[in-house]
Amino acid sequence: MNQDCELQENQEWDLYEDIHSLIEFNPWAWQSIGAVSGLMGGVLSPVIGTLLIAVTWFVHSERVVSALNGLSIVSFALTIPLLAIGAHCLDLLERKTARLSLEEQQSQGLAVTSLRDTEEGTRRRLKLTSTSVALAWLFLAPASGHAQQTIFNMPSTDVLDKGKVYFELDVSAKPTKPRFSSFVQRIVAGTGKLVEVGLNLTENIQPSPDATALVPAQRAGGHFSFEQTMTPRFTIAADWIIGKHASGYFTPGVIFKPHPRVTGYAGYSLGNANLRNGNHFLLLESGYTFN
Repeated sequence: MNQDCELQENQEWDLYEDIHSLIEFNPWAWQSIGAVSGLMGGVLSPVIGTLLIAVTWFVHSERVVSALNGLSIVSFALTIPLLAIGAHCLDLLERKTARLSLEEQQSQGLAVTSLRDTEEGTRRRLKLTSTSVALAWLFLAPASGHAQQTIFNMPSTDVLDKGKVYFELDVSAKPTKPRFSSFVQRIVAGTGKLVEVGLNLTENIQPSPDATALVPAQRAGGHFSFEQTMTPRFTIAADWIIGKHASGYFTPGVIFKPHPRVTGYAGYSLGNANLRNGNHFLLLESGYTFN
């Protein structure tokens, strides 16, 4: 286990070094600017959205609160597109750097056979790296410290390693009538031996004497989920909690993983009841794994 953790940390360090080298090699290329802007924007967007929500707790003007809520929804909604743009620009930057390296070697008068060997070696290394990342994600995710913790509304079978901490921010929003927005923070910690503990923080906590049941809902039912990896970064997924109650929704969508530590979710929840009356909404989630 310790050797696996050390190998994973070395791979992460190599990844950071590779990204730094790519950007340093082409600091003013539009691909570098797009990669930095997208990745940094994807990280800062949920932080800004959370801060805007926190500000509404201290503001008493309904107009200001409504404006801040709208800005926070936009900020959260930009998280996944920004991460996708940053990751795409990083891919383009990697291809450009490999091409420039080959052209530089050719301009120095290297032999044609040497150039072909270098090009083939570069392609093999890129393919080997991509294959390794894909295999690690497909086959080692259940035991990985950067495991995906949820699908949409349901926990996944992945378990955090001991000492790992996962933070997730869930945003539910409906821009059309009846309008609403909901924000849930989730934190999960691995305790070892395939055990983890978690805590959800919601804005729906209203203690009162009339609370007669911890979870007033139907007592029997089923939870179903589906995941299909399309690429090392994209997965299509869906989950369904049956029953006509507050948690009864079918949610299809996509899962995007631009970095081993970062996971983005985008889905649309469809209610089991009152669907024609507007019981459906957009669901966005972003998660980050800490060592």
